[in-house]
Amino acid sequence: MEYTVFSPSWQRYGRFRHFCDEVPCAITMQGRVDVTALYAAVHGHLSFTGALLYCVSYVFNNREEFRMTATRAGEPAVFDTVHPSYTVLHEDETCTATYTRYHADVHTFLDRYSEDAARAKTLRDDTVPMPDNVFYAANLPWFAYDAVSLQYGSGAEIPLLPMVVFGAFRQTDARILLPVTLSIHHAAADGYQVSRFFVELSKVAAGIAHRLS
Repeated sequence: MEYTVFSPSWQRYGRFRHFCDEVPCAITMQGRVDVTALYAAVHGHLSFTGALLYCVSYVFNNREEFRMTATRAGEPAVFDTVHPSYTVLHEDETCTATYTRYHADVHTFLDRYSEDAARAKTLRDDTVPMPDNVFYAANLPWFAYDAVSLQYGSGAEIPLLPMVVFGAFRQTDARILLPVTLSIHHAAADGYQVSRFFVELSKVAAGIAHRLS
């Protein structure tokens, strides 16, 4: 787990300090992402959830704002790599939190995801040990929500790494639209970067579909 510390000359240093020290808050945005091609590419032989986690991880690992952390002294830093953490549901409605190490190759990532999810399915622990450089992802395939709220603590309790939620998709006019919610500390990103996430996620999902077909 490696990271790079930003100096006070970093272009967002002032905004980082402002939203960490003076007005700590998070930005939450939700939208519908077209996953028509991605769903068709994986349906019946690959995990749709695993493919979604890859797409989000790809976007996050290509943007510094989604890999932000802070040193013990509170200085801004960026992880070299972040990995998705998620929960696996058991039949008794309990769950186990686990994670999958990111790899840029989608097939390698999906193999890892399959192994990690299957292993977590056999556990009854609340969570497996995780590194610090993981972001939280929640898949809620039981309901096609229009909005969801992610409640944080306050101040230093707000995590810098993002949280993402998927809902059940809706099929409209031959298109499959997935509700996606992103929440992130305002010290790490502004509205422009959060909005760009949804645009880039749509492009990555379409591009990855061709590689999985």
